Amino acid sequence: MVSEMHLILLLIDKLHPCRQRLQEVIYVLKESFSLFPGLRFRRYYYGPHSEDVDRWLDTLVAAGLICEQNGTYRLTEAGKAKLQEKLKHINCPKFSDCPFNRDCLLSVGPWSVDICLTLISLIEKGLVEVE
Repeated sequence: MVSEMHLILLLIDKLHPCRQRLQEVIYVLKESFSLFPGLRFRRYYYGPHSEDVDRWLDTLVAAGLICEQNGTYRLTEAGKAKLQEKLKHINCPKFSDCPFNRDCLLSVGPWSVDICLTLISLIEKGLVEVE
């Protein structure tokens, strides 16, 4: 089973988001896929906000798995190793293998398609529970 921490590491690895962007993406995943069921979000000036997500990010920084560079989050070498170790036996599709219309998908952004394909693959394999 892929933990919430591993999903956050995956999102950071693919998106290199700022804190608020990550809050927004996690909120959408919670609402659309019922992932991160225990999180509470509230309305915030810049969009949905969860203090739980802030605590997770602070914990991941303190553990040396992610770092903040120029306002965006990146995986450290330890974070990359932890994510790769968890996902090494999972055959996730790559954007380059996607059979859909590439022009249409590129208009959404390849990172979002890659994240969606990876999450769908994890869900289908039963590695991520969806309510």
